[in-house]
Amino acid sequence: MDRVVKTEFLKTRDVAERVKIAESTVRKYCLELEKQGFTFKKDGDTRLFVSTDIELFKGIDSMRKIEKASLRHAVSIVLTHRQTSGTAEQAVAPASNELVTTDITQVVAELQQLREAFIGVVKENGELKQQIQQGFADIRSDVAEFKEEVLQSRKITHASTEKTAFDRFLDLFKRKQRY
Repeated sequence: MDRVVKTEFLKTRDVAERVKIAESTVRKYCLELEKQGFTFKKDGDTRLFVSTDIELFKGIDSMRKIEKASLRHAVSIVLTHRQTSGTAEQAVAPASNELVTTDITQVVAELQQLREAFIGVVKENGELKQQIQQGFADIRSDVAEFKEEVLQSRKITHASTEKTAFDRFLDLFKRKQRY
């Protein structure tokens, strides 16, 4: 005889009541879980949860409250631990779980490296900013010098044009005097 196992599906409200979190928090956790590759059974657009999902949400909520982990990091840890051990709640036992301590230590080390890299980028950007400002100052100076040269050239050209015109005027004047 075949045994038929009927799975009881829970809705967002049921999960929220059992985990003691708001329905909006359940939805927020779901979005991050889905972003990290977890899939829920669905009936249309409605997520359907099973009892093992309750452990998942309890694990995430505990990580957020006990370890003060970001949602992204808490979901990552709980999913990783669920894949390796099969349960989500064990991922949050801080005193007995070296995985969490190691993960946090690694995150702190990575954050320190990122901070140092960021400081280096900020310094480099400051140096580049100074170089660009100096470059603009040099360009302004070159433009001012070029403008001055053009003005001097115009004055010389204008003066020679005036002289030539004056010379023509004298020539005309001399011609008229001959007549």
